[in-house]
Amino acid sequence: HPIKDADDNLRVQEESWPIYDGAELQYIWPSADALVGIEFSGLAAGPQTVEQGRYANLLFATSLTGGLYTFDATGALAPIFLDGESSVQLQQNVAGTPLFNVTGLDFSPIDYNLWHTTNYRRGDAGHGVNEAESFDASRLTPPQDVYPIEGLTSFYFGLEDPRPNTTITFQPGAGNYINSNPGVFYSYDMPGGAHGSLTTDPFSLLGYDPDDEPVLYFNYFLDRGGSQNYDSARVFISNDGATWEQLTDPSWTIDQFLTLPSTGGGW
Repeated sequence: HPIKDADDNLRVQEESWPIYDGAELQYIWPSADALVGIEFSGLAAGPQTVEQGRYANLLFATSLTGGLYTFDATGALAPIFLDGESSVQLQQNVAGTPLFNVTGLDFSPIDYNLWHTTNYRRGDAGHGVNEAESFDASRLTPPQDVYPIEGLTSFYFGLEDPRPNTTITFQPGAGNYINSNPGVFYSYDMPGGAHGSLTTDPFSLLGYDPDDEPVLYFNYFLDRGGSQNYDSARVFISNDGATWEQLTDPSWTIDQFLTLPSTGGGW
């Protein structure tokens, strides 16, 4: 969809008749009254997977004065912004300074949380349920003791090559990089950056008390480059799903066990 610098919308449509060669430009609708007179500067299709594709069929247009407008292919305004607005003023900082001389916008083709399951590192130590240290000699000996339990799957934050059999989760748009830019596979170096979170199912410590000294273990592999100031991964724990206490950060030096507060048995 190209857009004129006034208030009309056009569509490039590939012609299927053999007597025609190439695409044709088709005028499809006059803009809504609210868009009349606006000097548009750019047009982009909406993000394809955000909120289960809610905005995939919408168009986002910018104006030279920094306005952002949303509408569908028929010209109907789309009230998707705060308080049901179909347009907002773009800002250049959190202080609300308006952005002017805008020439366009685009959305990242990877517009979803990159956390997913994978078998890519299935051979690494730390998968499955490892054998814990038996401080009180209460552990059974094999074969009665079933630990360690082998595991192949881990959670991974990044974009995987969809071709290997170790890739077990579909990631929209990943196949587009096979020929265009395969170097982004097994990284999170995405257009516009990347961020996401992963939350486990809850578990209970009901029936235990501090004298039992329960210990939380987790294994991870982190490769975030050499900088200490940019990419980061953090682990938090919560007893109510709303208030979170940080357990670790790549910049921390942990030389002793961290004591968790009493939560009445639930996390």
